Amino acid sequence: MSQIITQGYGPGGSSSGPINLVSIAATADFTVVLTFDVPPQPLAYAAIATNWLVSGLYQVYVTGIAVAGNTLVLTTTPMTNGAPYQLTVPPIVSTPTGGAYTGSSTLSFTGFGSGPSIQVNEINCRLIEVTFLSIIEQTDALRLSNYSFTGSLQAEAVQRVDDQNFLVTTSRALPTVSHTVTAAVRDVAGNLHTGGGSSSTFTGAILQIEDIFELTPTRIRVQFTQDVLRVSPSGAHDALNPFNYSLTSGPYIRPISTVQAVGNDPAAVDLIFANNLPVGDYTVSAVNITTPEGYPII
Repeated sequence: MSQIITQGYGPGGSSSGPINLVSIAATADFTVVLTFDVPPQPLAYAAIATNWLVSGLYQVYVTGIAVAGNTLVLTTTPMTNGAPYQLTVPPIVSTPTGGAYTGSSTLSFTGFGSGPSIQVNEINCRLIEVTFLSIIEQTDALRLSNYSFTGSLQAEAVQRVDDQNFLVTTSRALPTVSHTVTAAVRDVAGNLHTGGGSSSTFTGAILQIEDIFELTPTRIRVQFTQDVLRVSPSGAHDALNPFNYSLTSGPYIRPISTVQAVGNDPAAVDLIFANNLPVGDYTVSAVNITTPEGYPII
């Protein structure tokens, strides 16, 4: 009896067959996709993101690698939209069964970049925090003229918090009124969001206490989120009326003698006590106060 012994490889054929590139494209911000004819499996050197090199108009770095079916997805730093780039493929890219990639080690693709999007958080009626969702040009973000608003709202100052967060001082935003801010700021690859900048909508802050802090043992400053009515110490809805405030907790509850305006800040008042407050934590409550337009405190 004669026998022929062979080994089956199952669907897909020989384990030593090469893996072939079908396409390469930047499909979204920070994303380059390589599609192969079989599932890729980056091994050893190729599994390290920094070993994938990108050259082009603006320096781009690969920061992550993921395999999804027949695709290998590279996460990158920002690319310049429409600019030509070349990707250097590491020498070890193989299928799960060991077939080597034998194609070109330098692949060309076109960059994709839509510009930085923003999110806005209103801190008070004259201050918003703008968060950029990608790495941006710092000089652009610090340029006051790059911020525009719907309606009559205007930017008056801008301050950097960190590389992606900026505080923008504005003219006064009335309570419950919606405003849209547009930031004409480029990312570090030079991309500007479609339409001349990224936009986000926020609503004017309701009237409430934003913060309290002790200035002296007999003086506490109350900072509101909106301008408050400050006309008469006896006014029913006036922020200067001491009967509209109370200490609701603390080691010793003292009555408030008078309330004084803070001259350069229409959204702040100082509570004055006849005697020193003992050391401890206190809670201040305010009622019956409105803005000059009549919006009530919440």
